[in-house]
Amino acid sequence: MQSTVLALVLLALLPFTTSYPTSAGTCIASPDPIAAVGAMGPLAPTLPITLTATRTNTSTIVTLNGTGTFMGVLLYAAPTIDAQQHVGTWKVDNALYKTLDGGTETLDCTGFGRNSTLSHASPAQKKFPVEFTLEGAAGVMVWGVVVVSGEVGFREVESGGV
Repeated sequence: MQSTVLALVLLALLPFTTSYPTSAGTCIASPDPIAAVGAMGPLAPTLPITLTATRTNTSTIVTLNGTGTFMGVLLYAAPTIDAQQHVGTWKVDNALYKTLDGGTETLDCTGFGRNSTLSHASPAQKKFPVEFTLEGAAGVMVWGVVVVSGEVGFREVESGGV
């Protein structure tokens, strides 16, 4: 009886451990690969999430705005959403985020450019707004996907030109 209850509890928790892994499962912010990664929910283009990129003298500040929390993110700078080369270097100083440069639990997007593809590093909830620093990107746009939850869904986002 006790082992049956334990098995049921573990089965109930399984979606939470696989829905929001320790990084995005793709290097491109196209809805089909994102939806195929796991329980990301439906594509929800009307979610109130915005992405802005503000150029400074030395870098670009990329800001994700929304309300409440989100679970996952994928961001990169490129001339087009499906570009095979991502531009710039993300500066990450938060344990909730990382660049996708391979490793034990990380998708390797180095073929798109080293340190040029940013993702979440934790399946924990993250709060809006959040800012990131991108260096060495000009003449491109920042593209991304934000996953709010499996129930609410995900949304593609893009900035104006950097």
